[in-house]
Amino acid sequence: MGHQDWSAYAQELARELQQAGCLEPDWLEEAFFHVPRHMFIDQYLESGREGDVLVSNLHPPKDSHLRAIYSNATLRVRPAPHEFIASQPEIIFAMLQDLASEPGDRVLEIGTGTGWNTGLLAYRAARDDLVYSMDIQSDLVESARLHLDSAGFPGVHLRAGDGGLGWPEAAPFDRIIVTVGFPDIPPHWVEQLADGGLLLVPLSTAGIGEPVLKLRKCGDQVAGRYMHWSWFQPCCGDYAPSAVMGLDPIVLQILRNAHREISLPEPVEPDFLLFLHLSGNRFNCRATCSILGYSLIDTEACSGFWVSFDKPAIYAGADVEAAERFVAKQEEWIGMGRPRVTDYRVVVGNGDHQHANGVTWVDQRPSTRLILSLEGEVDDESDSHHL
Repeated sequence: MGHQDWSAYAQELARELQQAGCLEPDWLEEAFFHVPRHMFIDQYLESGREGDVLVSNLHPPKDSHLRAIYSNATLRVRPAPHEFIASQPEIIFAMLQDLASEPGDRVLEIGTGTGWNTGLLAYRAARDDLVYSMDIQSDLVESARLHLDSAGFPGVHLRAGDGGLGWPEAAPFDRIIVTVGFPDIPPHWVEQLADGGLLLVPLSTAGIGEPVLKLRKCGDQVAGRYMHWSWFQPCCGDYAPSAVMGLDPIVLQILRNAHREISLPEPVEPDFLLFLHLSGNRFNCRATCSILGYSLIDTEACSGFWVSFDKPAIYAGADVEAAERFVAKQEEWIGMGRPRVTDYRVVVGNGDHQHANGVTWVDQRPSTRLILSLEGEVDDESDSHHL
C-alpha cells in the first residue's frame, strides 16, 4: 500500500499526540511514521446497532479502516472469550517517553499484543535483535511475528509464556516495559534488570486504575516514582489478580441499601483513592453502576458506598461510621495539599525504610513491599547517584 494512502490519517494522529506532548524527543515521531500502525492490525471490532461487528479483510485497508486505526483510542482487535484491546496510542507513546531507551539497549517487553509497540522499541534499539517480547497468548505472538517481519523487524525475539517470569537466559536487560496491568512487581524482573536499568510497569491498584510506575535499579536498591495514570487489561498467569470485579452479591446488597446521601468536601478522584488505599483503607472500585457513578467496596467488612462521578457526595447504607471515616480521609488528603500520583517517591524493599520527614506509607503487594513518601520528585538523571 502506498505511503499517500495512510499518511494523511497518520499525520492527523501525530498532531494530536504532539499536542499531548507524547512525541518528544524527535525519535518518537520518526518511529511513528517508520513503523505504521496499520501493518499490525488485522481486524478490529466496532459497535453497531445489533452489537459488536468484526471488521476484517483489511489488506489493503480502506479509508474507514485507516480512520479507526489512526484514531487516538483503544482498539478492540479480538472478541471474547479471549478479548484483546490494543492500547491507546497516546499511552503507548507516553510510556515510550517514560522508558527513555537508547540505541543499543537490550529491552524486554511484557505483553506483545499486536507487535506495534515491539516494532517501535526495535526501531529505537537500532538493532531488532536487542528486543525481546513475550505474551501469554501464543496466537498473539505468532501474529505479531508476521507483523514484525512485514514491517522490517525479523530479528526481534518473541516467546509465548508467562511474562511475570521474565526471560532469564537473555538477561540482563537495560529496560523492561510492561504493557498490561500487573498487581505486583515480580522479583524475576528486578533480578533480570541490569544495574542502572529502568523498569516501567502499570501497577494495578484497588480497581481504580494502573498508575505507571518507573523504577531504576542501582545496586541492591530499586526506587522511582509514578509517572501518570493509565488503564490496562489485567495480566494473566501466575500474577493475575485474584479478585473478581463485577456486580457480585455483596455489591448488589450494598447498592440496594445505599440510600443515605453524605456530602463530601469535593468530588472523588483517583489521586484521593490512591491515598485512601495507601492509608490502609482497602476499598476496591468494583463496578461502574451507571453513567452517574461507581461502587467502592470493602468485601471483608461487607460495607461500601455508591460514589458519584462528579457530585461531592457518596451514598451509604447502614454503615454510616465507615462513610464518615471516608469523609475524614478526604479532608486529610485535602489538608496535605491534595498529593497527586506523581508526588510520591517509591522505594521497593522488604525491610524497614526511614524517611527524613517521617511521612511514609507501605503498600504491601503479594511479593513486593512498596514504601512511599512525599519527599519530592525523583530526578531521573540522578537516580543512580542517590539511591
